[in-house]
Amino acid sequence: LRSADIPCELLLVDSYAREKRNLEEMAAWYNEGTVLVCASSIEGTPNPALEAAACGCTVVTTPVGNMPELIRDDLNGYFVSADPEAFYQAVQRAISNYRRLAHAMQLDIRRWDWKHASQRFYRLFREVLMGVPTRFSP
Repeated sequence: LRSADIPCELLLVDSYAREKRNLEEMAAWYNEGTVLVCASSIEGTPNPALEAAACGCTVVTTPVGNMPELIRDDLNGYFVSADPEAFYQAVQRAISNYRRLAHAMQLDIRRWDWKHASQRFYRLFREVLMGVPTRFSP
């Protein structure tokens, strides 16, 4: 990326590290960025991707964890295989299409807020406890 004059910063996000950025510092870091790359091969919920999306970043990610529930390829972000060239090409596209992707993501990420998600979980748990068949959708 740097050889293509794309400014970038690598930050390994580790919630268990002794030296880590606090919530305000992370929000400021996300807000300085344009694209967040999630190169994970195993995840449940890649929270940095969700946090970055909420701060206006475009997300380029492998289809890991719950990312397939959020990312709509080429509509609000990009899916890639775990290949450096694929990441490079997707970051280039994400930069070129930033305004369109970020706008769509801002609309999509709202439903991931706990105010909305907790209501869906409440309905799901209530239906399960009452023995009513349900289909959970995030």
